[in-house]
Amino acid sequence: APRGSGFGGQEGFFRLWIDADFEECYVLESDATYAPGLLHPSSGSLQIPFQLAAIEVWGCGGLEAAKLQKAHRERVEGV
Repeated sequence: APRGSGFGGQEGFFRLWIDADFEECYVLESDATYAPGLLHPSSGSLQIPFQLAAIEVWGCGGLEAAKLQKAHRERVEGV
């Protein structure tokens, strides 16, 4: 399965897709979750690739969430 973050639509057909390496990102003109409308200037195709210029990530959950995230990273990275 592809690795990344997708929003709207369904697996494999997300309205907004950002892959794990930030290299294969795209938006769709419409999906079954949100109202139709352009999220990116249209190029005449249904799937519009784009390159990320910047991304901001926020974390929530406090100290307990931070401990769980650290444990998960250690398992994944084999540390």
